[in-house]
Amino acid sequence: MIIRHIIILILFAHQAFAGSTFDVKSSNSPVDVVADELYYDKEKDLIYGTGNVIVTQDNQVIIADEITYHKGTEEVYANGNISIVREDGSVYFGDKARINRTKDAGVITNFKGRFDKNSLIAAGYAEMVDENLMELNQMVYSPCTICETNFSPDFPLWQFRSNKAELNKEDERIYYKDAKVDVFGFPIFYTPYLSSPAPGAKNKSGFLIPRFRQSKDLGKSVHIPYYQVISSNMDATVGVQFNSEVGNVYDLEFRHKLKHGEYKVFSSITHTEKYTKNGDAVPGKKYNRGHYDFAGKYYFNKPYLFGVFTLNSKRIMDPTKTYTKKYKFSQEDLLKTDAHFRNVTHNSYYSVRSLFFQDLRPNTSAKTTAAALPQATYIYDTTLKRLGVKAEILADYTNLSRPQGMNYNRFVSIASLDKNYITKFGLIWKNQVSARGDLYNVDFKQLKVVSNYIPDARRSGTEGRFHPEYTTSLNMPLYKIMHGNFITIDPIAQLTVSPKRSNLKIVDNEDSQAPEISTSNLFSSNRYKGYDLMESGNRANYGIRSSIKSSYFNDLSLVLGQSYRFDKDYNFDKASGMLGYRSDYVSKVSLTLNPNVQISNGTRFDNKNFSVNRNEFGSSYSDTNYIFSFYHFMVNKNILDKSRMNLYRQEIQVNAGYKFYRELWVDAFVKTKLGKKPQDQSTRLISNGILIRTANECLSIQIGIQRDYTRLKDLKPSTNYIFNISIPTF
Repeated sequence: MIIRHIIILILFAHQAFAGSTFDVKSSNSPVDVVADELYYDKEKDLIYGTGNVIVTQDNQVIIADEITYHKGTEEVYANGNISIVREDGSVYFGDKARINRTKDAGVITNFKGRFDKNSLIAAGYAEMVDENLMELNQMVYSPCTICETNFSPDFPLWQFRSNKAELNKEDERIYYKDAKVDVFGFPIFYTPYLSSPAPGAKNKSGFLIPRFRQSKDLGKSVHIPYYQVISSNMDATVGVQFNSEVGNVYDLEFRHKLKHGEYKVFSSITHTEKYTKNGDAVPGKKYNRGHYDFAGKYYFNKPYLFGVFTLNSKRIMDPTKTYTKKYKFSQEDLLKTDAHFRNVTHNSYYSVRSLFFQDLRPNTSAKTTAAALPQATYIYDTTLKRLGVKAEILADYTNLSRPQGMNYNRFVSIASLDKNYITKFGLIWKNQVSARGDLYNVDFKQLKVVSNYIPDARRSGTEGRFHPEYTTSLNMPLYKIMHGNFITIDPIAQLTVSPKRSNLKIVDNEDSQAPEISTSNLFSSNRYKGYDLMESGNRANYGIRSSIKSSYFNDLSLVLGQSYRFDKDYNFDKASGMLGYRSDYVSKVSLTLNPNVQISNGTRFDNKNFSVNRNEFGSSYSDTNYIFSFYHFMVNKNILDKSRMNLYRQEIQVNAGYKFYRELWVDAFVKTKLGKKPQDQSTRLISNGILIRTANECLSIQIGIQRDYTRLKDLKPSTNYIFNISIPTF
């Protein structure tokens, strides 16, 4: 019946149609009455209509089976399948109604109201006091969709029920008396008084859904947040987490939108037992621990200054360095402050940034942690059309400083020319010639603290280098269709010619740590990520890329290759796979069976005996009812020397999910090391847990348990019990 009313409204509200009509003139806008049959009592000044009756005034419409309109009192009586379309776009439904069109007041029985975002209010009796206030008896309110696929069929995922309620449009709130909260059709909470934002309300201040946890570190915890609207472009959330075993944690998240940007900051603080740097408790002593996380960006669009400035900063105030892990804010080991201005034009890019770090790993010191003040980069590229050559110029300046250890000013410039050819046989010939110049000014400050940072170079002075290089490569993609399979084979050979360079004597390697050959950099002329070290000497890369597309599977791809050096480079060690003349063999196989199944395996084989030096395997499956993933990572101990045994790890991670009923999922995971148990840990397990969840546009619930086996200073293995409810609708 509702659909019928809407169709009638769309088709006829603003058009003339066959049937009886009556135009009532008054001191206000005209009232149009349309019906299958219309009667007018001139003596009583009364209009009576039956059969698809529509009463229209401006943007308000009343549709019913029967309507009686008293022109003198401006009263409209409606009966049967009533639909009332309001000026604000909301629609009311009912069985019987009495409405005063000038006072915007009246009553509706068996009331239902459809508001924006599909919010629905139902009541046995509704009285419209005026245009801003409605009183409701035996009311139910929910913004959730009601459908048969819900956990409880034909019930919203959650709703408010109340004996009496007021919908105040001016306050944009609903006030409930004797209220109950139903989830999945079952009452879970009662309160004598409750208020919530009205449908379509702007942001409103108030308490948000609390979050419950339990862990060995913190004990029983409940986090209660309060949301505060400050202005139309500014708000904040203030929260307190009550913990039974340690001090309470107070947090603040502040958000501010600017005309040309935005920023937000999240911070927390607690007053708890004092710990030494080694994680030992100091009896009878307490101190403050805390952190902040700032993120912001601003767009400049002035003629003299165009680009974007971003500032991201994370810091903790805690000598044990375990605060964010213990209180479950993050698991990061390295916190960064990054102030960055950058701009991209048609053929150039420039950026200026400053970088600060806070290293949370054991045995590190802030006095030997470097900062970049600043790092500036400029790149210009263009095409020399007459020669068909692409030209690029890069300039980079870095000022690296630390209280103790190596400090330097570094300038790097690289100019390159690229020229490519494609023959009529499909042979692709790529050529690049480049010239690089580096200049370092080093100031070494004596080390006075014990730290993992131990520089190789311990001298001050100025040093530079010049390095020309030529790289050429040939590849010839081959294609064939065989038995419905599309097969490609692309053999590649690459040669780089350059002088053999030694390391700079006064410069320690800062930004090119742990180089390693892999399929991602197999055909790269430089496998160092930074500038302090670089590959030099004559060398060749060769391999093959291939793929098969079939009716039996979506795609099967392979990358396989090796690198060869004409001169040994002693910058590389065995862990890199680049020691000696020939590198390890690297390969990666990826299989996509269908959109639901993906499998990949990357392996590095020893170049002498084909033993596996490194392997990374991953697989995943997902559909509407199941989720599964498996990940395995291994580094062979044989390729590591004693100083790099911390890089050894062999671990697996398994994740699984199952939708066991409608939108309810159960998820489980386990992450563990393999092989010998670490000396500082009681088990090989890293973490595991199980979680029951449901989430959609209306309600999100998480109930679960998680075990973290990490042991670090005052951070002990702990079990966390999770109970989170959030309502995305509000």
